[in-house]
Amino acid sequence: MILDLSFLRKEGRRDVILQMICRKLRNGCARNLFCRAILLFLLLVCAASQIIIKAGNPHAAVKTEEDLELKVRSVINLYRPDDSYGKIKIRSPLNNSLFPLDMASPLFEWDEMEDSVAQWLLIVRLEDQPALYFTSSQPYWDPKRDVWEKIKRNSTHHPAEITILGLRRNPQTEVISAGTVKIYTSNDAVGAPIMFRRVPPSFSYASLHPDLLEWCLGDISSYERPTVIMSKQPFCSSCHTFSMDGKFIGMDIDYGGDKGAYLLTPLRENILLTRQDLFSWGDFPRNDGLAASGIFSRLSPNGDYVVSTVNDISFLAKISDPYCSQLFFPIQSNLAYYDKSDRMIRRLVTGDLRREIVETDPSWSPDGKYLLFSRTTMTRDLFRELGGDTIFSVEDTDIDRLNNKYPVQFDIYRVPFSRGRGGSARALPGASHNGRSNYFGRYSPDGKWIVFTQSDSGLVLQPDSRLRIMPSDGSISRPMQCNRSRLNSWHTWSPNSRWLAFVSKENMPYTELYLTHIDEDGNDSVPVRVSRFNKPGFAINVPEFANIKAGGIQKIQIIQE
Repeated sequence: MILDLSFLRKEGRRDVILQMICRKLRNGCARNLFCRAILLFLLLVCAASQIIIKAGNPHAAVKTEEDLELKVRSVINLYRPDDSYGKIKIRSPLNNSLFPLDMASPLFEWDEMEDSVAQWLLIVRLEDQPALYFTSSQPYWDPKRDVWEKIKRNSTHHPAEITILGLRRNPQTEVISAGTVKIYTSNDAVGAPIMFRRVPPSFSYASLHPDLLEWCLGDISSYERPTVIMSKQPFCSSCHTFSMDGKFIGMDIDYGGDKGAYLLTPLRENILLTRQDLFSWGDFPRNDGLAASGIFSRLSPNGDYVVSTVNDISFLAKISDPYCSQLFFPIQSNLAYYDKSDRMIRRLVTGDLRREIVETDPSWSPDGKYLLFSRTTMTRDLFRELGGDTIFSVEDTDIDRLNNKYPVQFDIYRVPFSRGRGGSARALPGASHNGRSNYFGRYSPDGKWIVFTQSDSGLVLQPDSRLRIMPSDGSISRPMQCNRSRLNSWHTWSPNSRWLAFVSKENMPYTELYLTHIDEDGNDSVPVRVSRFNKPGFAINVPEFANIKAGGIQKIQIIQE
């Protein structure tokens, strides 16, 4: 329910309004019949202590408008903000979080610490606006569209303050717990959909059931669930990227038993794929007799090239811990690129041909002139200990023990692409040789910033991973305030360079999607959780912004030949 109680907020306010209306009527100030009718109506409303009511929360605990009116009036009269109440922990949204201008309403969720609370009263305060009041019988609230739009309109310069009051079961007008959160709305929209993958949280289970993977295209401005554009496929599909203009899509895909298969095709609303839309990194020659897989592949900004990790031998441990169910990193790999013009795969020269050098995780600068990648030196002792082959093992242990047993740290380098000629790679001072592992370097589309992931060890899905930002020259990096308490990675920039999407395990074993705003100076905001993208029992990973309209992809179907 929504109520405008501004004229009753202070004791005696109603009497003042009554006196004013009576005085105007008595003095004949309202000679126009319409104005006199309005004043008479207000007089009746105030005299009867009526409250303006609109339809609202379907979870409202009160049954009638009269019940709500009496309850709110009683609660407001008894509530004292400065008094000591039990604590309500508001889990979402976060305090001082900044919402995109075009984002649909979030789910407000909180944890109640008092056992005797029966229901909650929510008070929404906006600058220079009457307060709005709502009730809920559950510890969550999903604002209706019109309510949320009003909140956004009135929180671009001043915060919207939402206070949640826990009411005792009997009497239900006594406040016994309270919590408050402030939120803001940016003038910047996101303006593009996000393609992401839903997976069961256990890597072991997901790898055995690839038909459960769901690829979705989500629009943060939509009140509908994201469209599932590909599902129930008998093979695994992973890292995907789009050309900068949104005209091409590329994706690592295990097609026909080929773990090196890669999908490259023009983007369209309904994509029907055959083998003609694929090439294989397995066509790149290697001298150890192993099959090439191609991992962390990235499509160039103009869609003419694809760069990937080849000649790879990787360590993969499957862990039973749902919060971190795998440890993965290459122990041997190089970089290669595919040229769409002649369909050839060639080695990318980076200036170091030593066998113990591991190069992986490439990504492009927005002008296509440079590549970032992660590099480490793998000792032959560790190589021999791991067996010198691709390893799939199940270990009943945790990620911290495995990191201590198999420590590996990567540094981020930059190399010129030079239309495939490559060059001498240079370590970025802000993301290398700092006693930690640095990876997943991603340029902003405007070329001003690089955001990367840092952890004590490893390459992906590390519990202690944090996002850092630095100027595109790679000079000095700093931690981002959007980082949550557990795992921060898989980040992607919006096409307008104003928003960064990433995943975290802040609330549960499943990764969830967050958005943070990046201003002109590279400062990021307190993030917002994109709760409408969630599906119970599934994690979200590998999100990528697409510079296309919402709904620009409806279906991806792959025909098995």
